[in-house]
Amino acid sequence: MPPPQNPAGASGPGPLSKRTDGGPAQALRQLPNAKYGENSQFQALQQGASLSASPSPQGAPMQVPGGQPGELPPNPAAAQVVPFSAPTQRPNEPVTSGAALGPGPGPIGPQQATMQAAQTDMGKIQQAMPYFQMLANMPDANPSTRMLVNMVNGMPGR
Repeated sequence: MPPPQNPAGASGPGPLSKRTDGGPAQALRQLPNAKYGENSQFQALQQGASLSASPSPQGAPMQVPGGQPGELPPNPAAAQVVPFSAPTQRPNEPVTSGAALGPGPGPIGPQQATMQAAQTDMGKIQQAMPYFQMLANMPDANPSTRMLVNMVNGMPGR
């Protein structure tokens, strides 16, 4: 049975059903700069698996409330972008800040950033140590909680 010439976009139920396959297909394409025999092989492959026509976008066009049809909504991230011609946001920071030379702090490597994060975490844990010690001293305390308290208490600088 040949494919229908005018297929339905969607099939209805039961006796109202229509075929949705077939329809217009893409034109066969040619390879640019093909070697001898490649173009005929390429076209045979295209005929074996016919490509459907590119679907057209459906649905209502996007519209900004109160705006013109087709106008895109504003990008919220665009409001945070500082124009190149704007005055500096950091007047007391040297231009060479973050560089390996010149005034200002140098580059922070991943190891230094990890150490800073670990120090911040340890500061917060030490602030909560009275609560952890109370939990560790309970008769039914979890062994992991006791181990944490012992580890933090045994660290240098405590």
